Amino acid sequence: MPDFNVTVFDARRTLADAPNFTANKTAATASNNYYIPNDGRVLLIAQAGASANITVVTPATVDGLAVTDNVIALANANVRVFGPFPPSVYNDAQGRLLVTTSAACDLLAVRGG
Repeated sequence: MPDFNVTVFDARRTLADAPNFTANKTAATASNNYYIPNDGRVLLIAQAGASANITVVTPATVDGLAVTDNVIALANANVRVFGPFPPSVYNDAQGRLLVTTSAACDLLAVRGG
């Protein structure tokens, strides 16, 4: 699986400065890993053309036991917003989220205020 770094865009209050989903989205496919820098204020916006499962990997453990990955089911053509993601649960050693998808979908990472 190839690895891709996803840019996190800062949310803005004005239309001129706000991130544009259409222009800034990442076209994700099922065969890749998507890494997103996470400071605990990151939201993930996702849209699937067909049904897809988006997995946000949870590398954390509790008492030596793995925490179950967060699997988000997207129905056909839905747009959903997920997050924020607490770094102590979701971040890898480099401070990133690892996101995978079961089918093609569009992703946009946005940092809230």
